[in-house]
Amino acid sequence: MRDFVAIDFETANADRVSACQLGLVKVIDGQIVKEANLLIKPIGPYEWRNTDVHGLTDIDTRDSPRFDSIYQHIKDIFNYPIVAYSAFDKSVLNALNEHYDLGFEFDYFDCCKKAKELLPELRNHQLKTLARHYNLGSFRHHDGLEDARVCAQIYLRLHGVEENSQDAM
Repeated sequence: MRDFVAIDFETANADRVSACQLGLVKVIDGQIVKEANLLIKPIGPYEWRNTDVHGLTDIDTRDSPRFDSIYQHIKDIFNYPIVAYSAFDKSVLNALNEHYDLGFEFDYFDCCKKAKELLPELRNHQLKTLARHYNLGSFRHHDGLEDARVCAQIYLRLHGVEENSQDAM
């Protein structure tokens, strides 16, 4: 699979519908062609634990659109398989889909699961561990766009594809 969209969500609290950031990285023919970093007005308040992880607060997203509005601008991503680094992002997508009754369907690929199959010798299979394993350089972990970009790069390397071009979505 050389055409896909890598995603990464950050949430405001433990509730999956509390998405507050979405990073999108579109890959066509094994090359990153578009990126987007979208702030989302979450459902529910921010919990300090989540803010401590990603640094986002109500001030960052208070004027941002809710996911149902954002969906109208990004729904074409579901024409491609969705790649993310764990089942977490799939659960967020499913929760948002159900909450807003959007009715979209998507094919989902869990990059972490594949990494565990192909690289069982690694001490763990966290995103930052795979980024180090593939010498992807430093990145701001728990930033939606940066995590989505690293996920896309890991997916490509797991499948023996190199990439190097980027553009804004």
